Amino acid sequence: MGFVFLEGFDYYWNGQATPNGAQAQWVKGFLDQQLVMGRYGGLCLQHTRAGGTENILCNFPEGDITTGMITVGFAFACSNLLTRQIMILDPASSTTEQFSLWQHADGSFSVRNGATTLGTSAAAQHVINTWYYLELAVTVANSGSFELRLNNTNIVSGSGDTMGAANANTGRITLPE
Repeated sequence: MGFVFLEGFDYYWNGQATPNGAQAQWVKGFLDQQLVMGRYGGLCLQHTRAGGTENILCNFPEGDITTGMITVGFAFACSNLLTRQIMILDPASSTTEQFSLWQHADGSFSVRNGATTLGTSAAAQHVINTWYYLELAVTVANSGSFELRLNNTNIVSGSGDTMGAANANTGRITLPE
């Protein structure tokens, strides 16, 4: 499959309950996001809620992808090293997590298919208040594969059952708080 989706958040939100333009496809859990200066001077989305859930999510414009590799890349910086999810892929018609990316308090990252950890990077891969580029490539299948790259360096990869849901459908990206 070709290119499916690109988002820079430069025109994401106008401070109102409804996002602007084409970015209206994003669904906000709360109004606790703001635009701040990004990695290269453009704008980026910052979660501002202390605790709770402020997920934003977007269904892929083409619907569920059922075969092949999915690659998601984004710039990432954090202000603390808490253990938490930072990205979820799931079917558009379900909230069952298919595949997720986690940040950990020791500076490591892990990937999971639902509740099962498939791989964890070494500790101290990232520090607070520093921009990084994360790229996750995954083939969601009973016999799938994954690779997580940080600033173009492979930090964890593997193969096996990458399905967290009943089917190999992936049609939504969620960015949790």
